[in-house]
Amino acid sequence: MGLKDQTMALRWVKKNIEKFGGDPNSVTIFGESAGGCSVHLHSLSPMSQGLFHRVIAHSGSAFNPWCVGGQKDTGKFAAQILTYEGKSQMKMLPFLQKASVQDIMKVQENITIMIEIHQLALVGPIAENIKDDLAFLPNTPEELIALKEYKKVPIMFGLTNEEGIIADVISFVTTGKEMELRPVQTLVRTLNLKTEEEKKEAMDEIKKFYTKISKKSDRPSQLWIGGDAWLTYGVHKSAVSHAKRDHKDLYFYVFSADTQLNYFKQLHPVTAKYKGTSHIDDLGYIFKTKFTPDFQPDSIEAKTMQNVVKLWTNFAKYGNPTPKGDKEFGVMWKPVEEGAFNFMNIGTGSLELGRNPFAERVDFWEKLHKKYAHGEKLAHTEL
Repeated sequence: MGLKDQTMALRWVKKNIEKFGGDPNSVTIFGESAGGCSVHLHSLSPMSQGLFHRVIAHSGSAFNPWCVGGQKDTGKFAAQILTYEGKSQMKMLPFLQKASVQDIMKVQENITIMIEIHQLALVGPIAENIKDDLAFLPNTPEELIALKEYKKVPIMFGLTNEEGIIADVISFVTTGKEMELRPVQTLVRTLNLKTEEEKKEAMDEIKKFYTKISKKSDRPSQLWIGGDAWLTYGVHKSAVSHAKRDHKDLYFYVFSADTQLNYFKQLHPVTAKYKGTSHIDDLGYIFKTKFTPDFQPDSIEAKTMQNVVKLWTNFAKYGNPTPKGDKEFGVMWKPVEEGAFNFMNIGTGSLELGRNPFAERVDFWEKLHKKYAHGEKLAHTEL
């Protein structure tokens, strides 16, 4: 993720943005998926404090199980794939430094496209055991929030209403078949399952719950399982954690708009017919891409895009997506507060205030963690 590199870029922006007509005292950072995780981590890092003033995290946060934590000896892993046969780490370093871009890509080809969440990631941000300003994360995100060891700025978290569609899009595009989710892939490492018996029991509970709720709709259960395990539970929990620490100016959205601008799910004709908004689909309403279709100014695509762009620019300018109350959109976006999980449903040409999104599914994962995690955290290892 290059978080320290990102911090250097933010320092450059603060120093130079005024020369480009920008305001160094009004900087908003936002990102999607791993980018959402990144900007949330910047909001918690002492290294990045004062370099920005608002944060928008699309479908990703520091509490997602793939975001923070890394394994040991990843450099050794890369060197072995690149045919390094020695044992000296001092000789290994120049070997890796001389590797070409093409060689580095070979390493990536040996890593699964589906990020594993039942074990520590191969690489990832870690809580660094150093007590100076060189540490990006001096503590885990959970502990930094609990201890209020960060500067509070306005934050907007959000999810799409069908995050898990991404799994089928990737699978259909790469293999021509729907995603086959291995049961062990649903066992987020934050459950801290220690025995095979516990793993089997937890897998059975997950399968039973999602089989039950999928009967209420036409949604395949594995799409909900994947979306909730990888994304929904962690992003939701991030917002709750901030609210418990009296974090003001905290907003949450669910993106359910479904138009021709949902470009990601339309990468394959099968998933193009799925109902709902996939992971990544919301970016089609903010950025023009090679997949963006032509549409008329009075179309539902234009109406929805205008809503999104105005909400986002309001937040970037004021730290509040509806600074004029309900006068601009006919509805006022209420912040998340402890005991009142308000959210904005960004629909197809519509905006609707709601409360407690994904309540049944989030509650299931919360109970599962209380049952198995035993209040313990999986240790983060040095890279």
